[in-house]
Amino acid sequence: MSHQLYELDLGQLANTIEDLTKQVTVLEALIEIEAKQLSKSFKEARKNAKDQLGEATTKEKHKAQFAPLLFHTRLHKGSLEINWSLLKAKTKPNGASASRPIYHNVAKGKGFGYRLPDLMSLSRDYQQVLVLEAEQKAVVLRELWSKIVNLRVSIRTLSRLCEEKTNPVEKVEEAKREGLAAELAVQGDERERRRLADAEKAAMTYEFDKTHLGASTE
Repeated sequence: MSHQLYELDLGQLANTIEDLTKQVTVLEALIEIEAKQLSKSFKEARKNAKDQLGEATTKEKHKAQFAPLLFHTRLHKGSLEINWSLLKAKTKPNGASASRPIYHNVAKGKGFGYRLPDLMSLSRDYQQVLVLEAEQKAVVLRELWSKIVNLRVSIRTLSRLCEEKTNPVEKVEEAKREGLAAELAVQGDERERRRLADAEKAAMTYEFDKTHLGASTE
């Protein structure tokens, strides 16, 4: 007497996975918002710190207050970028009425953060605390985004597994065919080994006819 096994409710699992996908999308949006808010607050805090120094009335003071280290966040090709860069110079392209800034990206360190000594050496004294705090928060956001990316990959794998439909009868027949093919291959290899062994034995014991090889016959 045969018993029918329990049928997996892959449809329900697929619906739950779809809900997870939506939640991941929400998480991505929230992390992006946090990154943009962090960038905005850093710019505002840096401006306030600079304003507290007073107006730069000389070239030396202006140079001392100029802060070339900039903090950027953007969503580029589906990836959240939270970077530091340096404003190196400004250029005015041909025919342009306004100058265009030239940025150089700061080299990133290992893991999810930049090397703090590098950032400290590139920032002005009045903004070093802000740079340190912003980078510490940015490390958290970068790692969160990385985990979200890994989670999305895992969810896609789960979705694919739920979409795969298996037919037990077909699987059994396929397994039988694979087993038969493997058995025939083994038998074929064994026959080939015996044939080569027989050929080698015959070659070792074969006596050549020397009539046409220039040997004299008596």
